[in-house]
Amino acid sequence: MTADRFTLRLRVLALLIGLMFAVFVARLWYMQLSTWYQYVHRTALNRTDEIRSELPRGLIFDRSGVRLAENERTFEVQTVPAELPTDDRELADLVLVLAQILGASTLDVQAALTQARQCPVLEPTVLPKIGENVPLRPCIAEICERRLELPGIYIRRAAARRYPAYTPDPSSLPPRQIASHVLGHAKAITAEQYAKWRDLEVKPAWRHHNVRPRSSELSEQHEGLWAKLGSSYQLRPAPKVYSAHSIVGQDGVEALCDPDLTGEIVPPLPREPVLMGLPGQSVIEVDARRRNLRVRYREEGRPGANVYLTISAPIQYATEVALAKAVRAHSQDQTGAAVLMDVNTGEILALASEPPAPDPNILVRGATPEQVRQWQNDERSPWTDKAIAGHYALGSVFKIVSGAAALEKKELRLSDTFHCDGVIYVGDARTPFHCWKRKGHGTVDYLSAMAQSCNVFFYELVRKRGLSSEEIAQMAAEFGFGEATGVGLPGENPGLVPTPEEQAESKDQPWYEGDTLHLAIGGQRLDVTPLQVAVAVAAVANGGKLLRPQVIKKIVWPASDGRVVIAHPEVRRQLRVSPHTLDCIRRGMYLAVNSKIGTAYKHISVPGVVVAGKTGSAEVDRVHKPHAWFACFAPYKNPRYACVVLITRGGYGGQVAAPVAEVMLREAFRRLGPPVPSTSSAEPSN
Repeated sequence: MTADRFTLRLRVLALLIGLMFAVFVARLWYMQLSTWYQYVHRTALNRTDEIRSELPRGLIFDRSGVRLAENERTFEVQTVPAELPTDDRELADLVLVLAQILGASTLDVQAALTQARQCPVLEPTVLPKIGENVPLRPCIAEICERRLELPGIYIRRAAARRYPAYTPDPSSLPPRQIASHVLGHAKAITAEQYAKWRDLEVKPAWRHHNVRPRSSELSEQHEGLWAKLGSSYQLRPAPKVYSAHSIVGQDGVEALCDPDLTGEIVPPLPREPVLMGLPGQSVIEVDARRRNLRVRYREEGRPGANVYLTISAPIQYATEVALAKAVRAHSQDQTGAAVLMDVNTGEILALASEPPAPDPNILVRGATPEQVRQWQNDERSPWTDKAIAGHYALGSVFKIVSGAAALEKKELRLSDTFHCDGVIYVGDARTPFHCWKRKGHGTVDYLSAMAQSCNVFFYELVRKRGLSSEEIAQMAAEFGFGEATGVGLPGENPGLVPTPEEQAESKDQPWYEGDTLHLAIGGQRLDVTPLQVAVAVAAVANGGKLLRPQVIKKIVWPASDGRVVIAHPEVRRQLRVSPHTLDCIRRGMYLAVNSKIGTAYKHISVPGVVVAGKTGSAEVDRVHKPHAWFACFAPYKNPRYACVVLITRGGYGGQVAAPVAEVMLREAFRRLGPPVPSTSSAEPSN
């Protein structure tokens, strides 16, 4: 081997050693200077346990402080999947013992354990269905006594939601669950919800400045990295909003006030947890056997805020009782809905649906399969809030809209008249279109047509004045029909205002003149909700402000936070309708109640208050009675309330629905004081 070749080999070897040394140095640089915090974080996690503390859920009150939702202490049975027996025989023995204690079948226990095993193996998980709201005696006490027979099974103190019954007069009126649809219910998070929201973190902006770590709880014996880690907590992930045993809202206000954060935020709700609050978190140093040594870091959580609704408990109670009585007496469907709304602020004072939702206390505890099947098979659909999610033809109440379209678009004057013989004939086939009064109303003008609800007058607006379906649909959209009201409650139905284009697309059918005639009197596939009607009537009463209806009056945060958020009126838009047109509508509604020819004459009477309203009888088919509608506002001067009542397939609105509105208005004026002039300063939102 020559000297040159030997030298070359030495150089190659030196180069390889140099490269290896460079890689080694680069790796050390990367690990100790660039990504050192990751390894410190892993080391810290090996030496610590993170404990999450769920704080009490906020309470729900009515506008006057009546408690509608509260918390009660309870117990949960949970498991750590990694600690469950792996031997089939030992697991079978555990299942048998647990089934005997909880009074469940072995199949239910096996199903609960199987579902729990799908969760993180080291995370305590509540046994689905069978482990929630377990009584102290005998179940919890027996589990504690037989702990050695139940490896991997633990007890956890928890808080369950409770919805107390209410009565405005305990001496004479029985208590009942009220506002069940509005409130909704809150219970343990479902597997689907947890999978969807498990990564939602407690953002720093959600932390109030008064909520900070307690520096005195950091160890004085460990400085340097541990002190930095404990004081800043920047190396640890932010706490999660939801855990596997969080209590979350399933519907109603309970769901509205939980931080989904994926949709539109309804004022006055902020983009942060409200009812459920913020979880606390502690970091505890442990030894090799996971025994607690000392607290390294603790961040206090924040209890949920208390939410005050716009609902008035006494008015809600009276509304539900009166509505249930009317439905039982008149409705072939045994369903109905009612809304009472402040025309100046948009606050909903009563929102009732018949039948009411299932008892939320039963839903929290866990309904039996028989109960669930009974509710699902009930044709009245108790799950559906008819006031915001129903699908109904409106009938003659819609003449408020078609009349406004004629006054605005066709320059209809109050002196213009048409003659009503009880029927008109349309087209070559001479298809009859009837008025509700078979003998007709004779010669009628706009005001008398509104008072008597004359169909022929509105037919003639289409035939002789050229009122088109497009003009009617445009005016309906102006009044808020065909779109959600923005109340925020889950499941709201936006409704439908049919047009020739919509019918061609959805039904593949042409639009005929007869379709426009039906639309003018509130038929022809028109789909509305009682809440939409209340918002429209409120706009007529308050001078044209289309308000966002509100169910939340204020939010009171815990003392450590100190905030109180108060809802303010929000005007979605100002109607592009002249004051003259609105005045004509109000006058027609006044005559419908207070004139001898009115369809609601002597059907509603509130002492000392002048009511203006409009009846409706919406035909659905030729077999059943029509839907009975009554929409009104009061007082006639300086209006304060808009009220809408629907009795499905109940008959005539004046006879059936108006008496329920009378009860609601009487209670409102009695409970909330005499009529006052409008002081609303709300402006249309941009």
